[in-house]
Formats: sequence, structure tokens, C-alpha cells
Amino acid sequence: MKRFCTLIAVVLLAIFAAAACNDYGNTFQSPGGALITFLSPKQIPACPAPCTNNPSFTLTINGTGFVAKTLVQWNGKTCPLSSSSGATNASCTTNVTLDSNSNVTLLTATISSALIAQPGTAVVNTMNPGSNYGTGTNGLSNTITFIVNNPPNLTPTVSSVTPACAVVGSPLAITVTGTNFMNVPASSDPSQTQVSRLNWTLGSSQLQLTPYTVTPTTITATQITATIPATSINAAGTATVTVYNPPSLPLPTVPGSTGSGGGTSTPPASVTVQTTACPVAAKAPANSVSTGAVAEETPAVSLDGRYVAYTALGDPHAQVFLRDTCEGAPTSCQSRTSLLSVTSGGDPGAGDSHTPSMSSDGRYIAFSSDATDLVENAPPGRQ
Repeated sequence: MKRFCTLIAVVLLAIFAAAACNDYGNTFQSPGGALITFLSPKQIPACPAPCTNNPSFTLTINGTGFVAKTLVQWNGKTCPLSSSSGATNASCTTNVTLDSNSNVTLLTATISSALIAQPGTAVVNTMNPGSNYGTGTNGLSNTITFIVNNPPNLTPTVSSVTPACAVVGSPLAITVTGTNFMNVPASSDPSQTQVSRLNWTLGSSQLQLTPYTVTPTTITATQITATIPATSINAAGTATVTVYNPPSLPLPTVPGSTGSGGGTSTPPASVTVQTTACPVAAKAPANSVSTGAVAEETPAVSLDGRYVAYTALGDPHAQVFLRDTCEGAPTSCQSRTSLLSVTSGGDPGAGDSHTPSMSSDGRYIAFSSDATDLVENAPPGRQ
């Protein structure tokens, strides 16, 4: 019986000895410092170098058990007190605020941009100096993970939209010029795509065009080209055009990570939508003909004043249009404008058309044109 008791005592002694030493013969120290409850903020966007907008930020450590010389540690790196000589060149510093009784009322750390240049996580804890190491405590607090998210996406701007005029019931190919447009497709997961979205709003009708889901739509950092379908140009008025950038993506393997930045361009650009052909001033000058030359052309009018044939700039050529004004017609007549310089397939001519002339009753209209696709087997040159 005595041998058995002696054996138990030896075994217990061995267990306690093993618990107090590691493989290197060093004594393990239990945390005996403060208790951190939460960080504020708990995450921040990364600020890649050169970080001009956010050279540093203040991290507030909330908890209990802090003392006058508590030091914050960031990823194991000790942040010296801001009042110490070692704070000058430090990438982080500790700031302790005391009341009249030397009790800590606020503990913060100033974290430089060098420590948040890359997305990821950092471990934050505190250390109370002067701990009694003989009792097996090391003065360290518990640790809390701080998240450094992806950098924020920029907010887009829109400087111009061309053309600035559209006709009800006709599709419109527009070019939006600005800055900070995004075009970062995901390699496999479509939800990870970072692409700007074009917004077209006309009355209660709203259209959102995103590259890769709507064609034809192309995008660069400064320009978006897209075609607004005729179904979204269904009433006269003023359409607004904006560009939206999504927030940056959260870190895929970090719970609680969020994106930031992005947003909608302001102020919105505008496009006039009307039932008649767009005036020359609202169109960009064509490559082969000047705006002034088209404006100087005299329209052809039928004897009763009902029909008007005229030249206006299209995209990118001058075209000939016919306007039925319904002058002198029954009340059931509805005014409308038709494109005359059109191919058999209904497309605008691929060249400039000019100088329309009309018979007195408006039944016959003639004009000259450089377009070779209005008539089959047309010879080269103006017809």
C-alpha cells in the first residue's frame, strides 16, 4: 500500500513538472494582464503606399485592467508610449489618458499606414509591465483580431454624355466620359466581378446596364459606350445618366470582412428625349460635314405646308428626314418624323445626305447622298 501511494506521488509530481516546462526547459507564463473587450474601429480599409489620404489612424482599446504604463502590441510588435523617446520613429505608439487619481480613462494606439498597407488581419493585445513573473504571469492581455480590408473603390465621375438628344421610340448609342470607371472581371465567380454600372432613368423607367451582361457595352477607366434600347426611350422628357461603382470585395477567408467605397456619380448628366428629330446643336459634328454647313441648308416644304424635308446630323453622318406636321389634315392625324436616307434594311445611310427637294404635293422627295448603301449596286461618289 505504501509503495502504491509513493508511485502516485511520483506520477503527480512528474505531471506538474511537465505542465510548468516546455520542450526547451522554459517556464510557461499565463496571461495576467488586462482584459480587452472590443476594439474601435474593429476593421479599416488597407491604404497602399503612398498613403496620402490616411497616413495613420487611432485605434481605441476597450477593456479593464489597464495601468499607466500599459503598452499596446500590434502583431507582436510593442507600440512605445507616445511620450517616450522611442516613439519618434515607431510605426505605432501607445497613448494612455489618466484621471486625477492616475486611473486609466482611455487607451489608444496610433497606427501608421505602413502597418495597414496590405489587406489581411492583425492580432492586437496589451502588456502591463512590471508583472510578477515569479507567479507565472506575463502581463499580457487576451488577443483580438483586427481586420485590414481591401482598399476602397473610387467613386466615379461623369463629365459628358454624347449625344445629348434622343428620339422617342429609337435606340440610342451613347458614350459616357468620366473618371474612375471599373472593369475588373472575376476569373470564375461572377459575384466577385468589379465593374461599373450605367444607370439610365427616364420618368418612372429605370435601366441598369452592366458590361458582360448587356451587349454591346464596353468600358475603360474613362469611357463607357452602350446602347439604350428603344423600350427605355418611351416618352418625351429628360433622361438622367449616372455611373455606379460597387464597394470593394470583402476578404474571402476572413469572417466579418466588408467592402467599402464606390458609389454613384454626382451630379447626374442629362439627355433630352423628344418626339421630333434632334436639333443639330445637340449632336456631335460629323467627321465629313460641318454643323454649320447642315444648318445653312434650306428645308423643302410641300405647297400646303404639311410636309417638311430637311437635313440633320445623325451618328456620324448627315441624314435627310421627313416631318409630317399634320397641317390641314384630319384631327386623327398624328405628327411624326421619318428617316428618308435609309437602307432597305432600315439602317441610316453610311454617308452624308443633303439638299432635299420635294414635289408641291409632298409625294416625291429627292436628295443627294454619298452613301453607297441606299441603292443596290450604286456607283461610287455622290448620287
